[in-house]
Amino acid sequence: MRKRALWLLAAAAAALGGVAYAAKASPAGPAASPPAEPAAAAIEIVSDRMVVQNAEKWADFLGSVRLTRGDLVMTSEKLRVHYEGDLLNPGPGSGLQDTVRRLVATGRVHIVSGNYVADADQADYDPNTDVLVLLGRPATVTRGENTLAGTRIVLNRREGRAEAEGGTGGRVRARFHAEPGEEKKKAAPAAAP
Repeated sequence: MRKRALWLLAAAAAALGGVAYAAKASPAGPAASPPAEPAAAAIEIVSDRMVVQNAEKWADFLGSVRLTRGDLVMTSEKLRVHYEGDLLNPGPGSGLQDTVRRLVATGRVHIVSGNYVADADQADYDPNTDVLVLLGRPATVTRGENTLAGTRIVLNRREGRAEAEGGTGGRVRARFHAEPGEEKKKAAPAAAP
């Protein structure tokens, strides 16, 4: 039984085209070094368990889930991976054509990226467009002392754009602070000509 489980994990890693699954080695999981280009970076997922429903084209990663892709690190209680191809019975050469289409994280979602931290009840990530949709009561994105909160926040990581909605009866909240050093620049007198 254990041999079959290891084979399934190896098949899952190969067939998901760039998605690697590693058995949990420690509570924090193994360290991963981010690739140079996040848009083309492999996705690594570490969890306590994995369940595959090949006919419906999804795989669930359950318990202390940690997803890493480039500078993006996302932790959650559950992560569902929607994919194309045949995960359990890949044909010759099919590993490269099988791709991840969508990743949906639920349960205390926490995201750390190069320049921001986000928290949400649910995160929906499209690795092909690099768009991340955060849902929560509220979902928050923090960069330094700047914060953005709403029930739905869309982060287009590729274009560097964000959109937020307040939801029914709610409002979007944002707090912006001057960057360190900006106040000194404004306060310094201009040099005489």
